[in-house]
Amino acid sequence: VFAPEDRDTWKYKVQVSQDGVAFEDVVDRSNTDDAFNEENHRFKAGISGRFVRIVFTGQTTAQNWASLRHVQVYSK
Repeated sequence: VFAPEDRDTWKYKVQVSQDGVAFEDVVDRSNTDDAFNEENHRFKAGISGRFVRIVFTGQTTAQNWASLRHVQVYSK
């Protein structure tokens, strides 16, 4: 569950890593123009990692800075 501070059009990637050094993209929304309040992403089967990071790659409007209100990561 991914919830930005304000409804806006953010471009971002969600990445995972086993070691905190080499990260792999598991969600790529760097080309989106859709505004959102909350996003839910399910990783493909076999994706695992000890570290998760969210990389903001830009936005379509220059009104707000990148911020998150809430992030949850679940595993089975």
